[in-house]
Amino acid sequence: MIVKKIPPVLLRTISNFIIFRSCAARDLTRRFKESEPIELAAGQPLYKQGDDPQGVFIIESGTLKIVRALEPQKSIVVRLMNKRNLAGLEALLGKEKYQDTALAIEKVRAYRLEKEAFLNLIFSNKTCYDGVIELMNKDLVAARNRIISLSQKRAKQRVAESILWMGDFFGTDGYQQIKYDLHPKELATIAGTTLANLYKLLTFFESLGFIAYKHHKLQLLEPKKLLQFANVDLSNRLK
Repeated sequence: MIVKKIPPVLLRTISNFIIFRSCAARDLTRRFKESEPIELAAGQPLYKQGDDPQGVFIIESGTLKIVRALEPQKSIVVRLMNKRNLAGLEALLGKEKYQDTALAIEKVRAYRLEKEAFLNLIFSNKTCYDGVIELMNKDLVAARNRIISLSQKRAKQRVAESILWMGDFFGTDGYQQIKYDLHPKELATIAGTTLANLYKLLTFFESLGFIAYKHHKLQLLEPKKLLQFANVDLSNRLK
């Protein structure tokens, strides 16, 4: 009889996740050996709003945007997720359908940790359980703050906030350039504005000397002034 082993990359991905560091490698192998990699191209969904959760997703590489439909023809990006997050956690623990859609904004490689195996693991390990609950609460607060912030601000403030959000999430280099190719259509969706209005606002911020934007590369020339303009506190790390 051949015993299936957990893919080494998956074991490393799980073991490096702070929540699972109290779990023995042998236990993780036993529980998640059936997990197969999921590869997504930009724009493809990991899960869709209204689907029933069958587990949670741990991300090996790439980034997801979590999109929530507020009304017909209007959606906002409430979260960005990478390998520091577990996607679909709230729906699984809340025993409800997904309230959001998770879309890849770049190439994503992830694994689904099956529902029963994941729940059995966290309910048998208090340290792991406490970490999962803390992570879920942090995710809920971040999403709530994002929704409130976008609903109460003008388009100029939303764009400024979204630029800072992307810089905070992806990081910047020594020249304060965001380490991600930021396409206008994507930023317009994240900021909750039209593409035409976004172009006007990017030109406006460039005229103030706050940013420089060329060939999908966005440089934060005056992040403190942009922060004041956005009137937002990023100390809660909206990631």
